[in-house]
Amino acid sequence: MGESGFVHTLRRPMLYTTFCKGLHGPALMVSAVAGQDAESRTDVRLHIDTRSRNSPCRQSSAIFMGVGRLIPSLDPPAGGRQHAEGGGGSNSESAYTTATLEVERAIAFPALATHYARQFEQAGWRRTGEGSTEPMAWHTWEFRDKENEAWGGVFTLLQMPAMERTYYLQVLINWLGDRSR
Repeated sequence: MGESGFVHTLRRPMLYTTFCKGLHGPALMVSAVAGQDAESRTDVRLHIDTRSRNSPCRQSSAIFMGVGRLIPSLDPPAGGRQHAEGGGGSNSESAYTTATLEVERAIAFPALATHYARQFEQAGWRRTGEGSTEPMAWHTWEFRDKENEAWGGVFTLLQMPAMERTYYLQVLINWLGDRSR
């Protein structure tokens, strides 16, 4: 599986997946991290989780291996350094991801918001609202998952106080239910 959410510019590509025998496990997690260059070896790790009560297999859609995957990969603008700060969710009906963006040179605020909006549109999301008053811009979105379920999302971009070229980014998605396909 590839990445979702804000792509960290300093991380190497990582692939991972989880295999479950059933809702109560056991779970086998497999991850592979690419070497720093073509000559380096790939680091492959296996982790077996035998917990029954808190098994990752039992968690509804395993937020960042399920619901969180609905958030498209979001790359920084050219010359930007993006640091994924984290993410998660409370259940199988919502997820969020956050990041900090540093740009080398000043970028017009609307152009920065448009940069991210294009990536949501390319992922098939439909913009339902937007607003901008520096130091903040936001977009609201709707999209459908593979099962044709409706989801809503909010993207926010906030310039950090007294930090002219640093921004806080957040995406939050919520399941809207089966809205008569």
